[in-house]
Amino acid sequence: MRIPKIHYAGAAAVLLVSLVVCGRLVAASVFDDAVAVWHLADLNDSSGKNSALTPRGKVKLGESLRGEDRLASLARGGDGRIAVLAGGYLDAKHGVGGELNLGGGAMTMLVRFRNLTAGTNTGVFSQYGGHKKLSYNLFSSESGASLGFELGTVETKGVYQVRIPQGFIKRDRWCDLIVRYDGKRLQMFVDGVLVKETPAAGTLRRNTTDPLLIGGHAVSKKTWSLEGCQIDHAAVWNRALDDDKIVSLSGGAQAVKARRRQLRARLEPLPTRFRSKDPVEFAKEAMEIRRIMAADPHRPTWHFIAPIGFMFDANGPIFYKGRYHLFYLQWPFFKGTGRWDICCRGHAVSKDLVHWKDLPIAMWPDSPWDRTAVFSGNTVIDDKGIPTFIYTGNNSHKTALGVLARSYDGMLTWKKKLVMDKPPYPGTPVHWDGQIWKDGGTWYQLCGGAYKGAGAAVLWTSPDLERWTYRNRIYTTRKYGRFWELPYLLDFGAKHVLIIGVVPVRYWIGRYEKKKFEFTPDNIEAEILDPSNQYYAPNPHMVDDKGPNGSKRKIMHAWVRGGKSPTKEVPYWDGMHAIPRVLTFEEGRLIQRPIPELQVLRYGHKRLGESSVDSSAPGLLKGITGNALEIVASFDPQNATAKRFGVKLRVSKDTRKHVTVYYEPSTRRFGADGAVVGPPIAAKTYFPANGPVTLHIFLDHSVVEVFAAGRAITKRTFTDPADRGLDAFSDGGKVRLKSLDVWKMKSIWPGASSPAQSHIRAPRH
Repeated sequence: MRIPKIHYAGAAAVLLVSLVVCGRLVAASVFDDAVAVWHLADLNDSSGKNSALTPRGKVKLGESLRGEDRLASLARGGDGRIAVLAGGYLDAKHGVGGELNLGGGAMTMLVRFRNLTAGTNTGVFSQYGGHKKLSYNLFSSESGASLGFELGTVETKGVYQVRIPQGFIKRDRWCDLIVRYDGKRLQMFVDGVLVKETPAAGTLRRNTTDPLLIGGHAVSKKTWSLEGCQIDHAAVWNRALDDDKIVSLSGGAQAVKARRRQLRARLEPLPTRFRSKDPVEFAKEAMEIRRIMAADPHRPTWHFIAPIGFMFDANGPIFYKGRYHLFYLQWPFFKGTGRWDICCRGHAVSKDLVHWKDLPIAMWPDSPWDRTAVFSGNTVIDDKGIPTFIYTGNNSHKTALGVLARSYDGMLTWKKKLVMDKPPYPGTPVHWDGQIWKDGGTWYQLCGGAYKGAGAAVLWTSPDLERWTYRNRIYTTRKYGRFWELPYLLDFGAKHVLIIGVVPVRYWIGRYEKKKFEFTPDNIEAEILDPSNQYYAPNPHMVDDKGPNGSKRKIMHAWVRGGKSPTKEVPYWDGMHAIPRVLTFEEGRLIQRPIPELQVLRYGHKRLGESSVDSSAPGLLKGITGNALEIVASFDPQNATAKRFGVKLRVSKDTRKHVTVYYEPSTRRFGADGAVVGPPIAAKTYFPANGPVTLHIFLDHSVVEVFAAGRAITKRTFTDPADRGLDAFSDGGKVRLKSLDVWKMKSIWPGASSPAQSHIRAPRH
């Protein structure tokens, strides 16, 4: 037999095409029972059910793919032709017979796309019309930062939602995105890999008003559309496809296996680490992440911050058996641009309120009552000595529930129970950010709320932390917003202080009548706790026994906002906690002081004695530099001719850029401006007449906190890391500097050193 000569390259190509065609036939068979499928060589519905498309705006159909892109399209049941949306969208209406109004108890949706870009909340495959009536909605939100899918059911007023950071999907590569609803779960698949799911139930709404749009969404006759997005094909089924069919539509088993390896690294910056329940393993892995994060020169080193991701409210902090337990809300998985996803309860513990040890995530949103979010609440020790946490489950005023959780293993894990599911009165949530305390045999809980368009602090009582009875709105006024978060009522004996969560945070001094359940302020005008809109969610729930002579001490934690770091080379992080503040009531005023425990971080002390600060002769502190410092500057305002005086931080080498912390004698206000995030801020002070003006300043890379005569201000700054100078200043005259002390500050994470630690040299006079 004569063996023919074979051209191997050509044979391989023929074999590859044959396999692709076979793959196309396998995938194409999945489309047989689709309600509609559009391959976008033209406007027709390839299923033959007449759900034809109408182009709106700039849309190009039938663009041909080439090379590997074409083969990949064919392998998934496509035809190698695409649509390019250049500021337009495709309108499918409801199908000829209304077949796109799915109804029923299951569905699957597929869109294969590339270069997905969008503005805020733009639909990709959407029958929208607003959350109250939407059927299904695949959308890109937060300026393209995340990709989500919403499902509306007849039995649910709101929507079920899954969402992932869009940073997990590279813009220039094709993505097979499939969403499946089987009557029990709503699941999102990226390239055949399950990346997010949430419990869901009910019959799909039939939206007979709003059309199905591909590449946009509409509400109130206004439409938003994508720009620059390419779509290979899109389809929808009124059933839940099985896993094998999803794999087939995503390129086959080998392609999905390879993508699973890639996505795992992108979806979980701590692949299994945040899921670990072992305290030793979790602390070790978290410290490794902190070492990576320390490469960012803007990341604080001695303010408490989560290992990675987005963190916010202090959430149930408590002093228990000689240990400080700090719980906090966080979205831990995001190193990209998105963050609005899994809201869980982080956990750390400390012996000294300064050095912290990361513990496993205390609570995940894994019950019917908190499937969207574990939100704010507080921790107490119940009548049997068991740590008990009551918090807000889910993430909207309409779905907020009061959930109780108890821990029987030292606050590592928690068992949940629904205890509050009926609102106290119409127009306010069931539960929102509860403060809890016990008086006599009764437990009290103060929650945020609203009443007839005004913010309100809502009081409940209980004999056992489980059965709650609404008592009264202890105080309400329209003066500070339509809704109040995070209310706290603090008892200082002769007076009470009521704090409310608005921006900036406010408080009143007054009297609380516990028999009437009423708070009466001394003045209708509320005081400002911290004038910065970056200081929020204060939580003064923690009480320890470290006051004078072992007395009780009120400690306030809070969230410092300010946006993500501009350092792109470091994984995503955003948010931190402020320095814990000790609250006292002195001479009719609420006093805030930084915890003295921070002094353990001091080293490298330098002191400048009495000196004259003259606006015409800057550079008094030349030679002192640093980006993690504690500074105490005391000035004598008597006979001062300066309009302003204080300290400049983060001074550039040419002295043109800096952050200014100042005192203004004419207004008796202190403040911060210069190279800071947001507008300048200031607050009134109560320095004694003819006494010194002392500014106590904490600089920790991108955050500045200043304390002056019992008041405090907080500010974020993203300055050039090279700007590390320090100087005393006066504007328009002279002032006498009595003394200035500077300390470098150690990191509270000894195992995660920063590459840009402070350096202080002796000043030249």
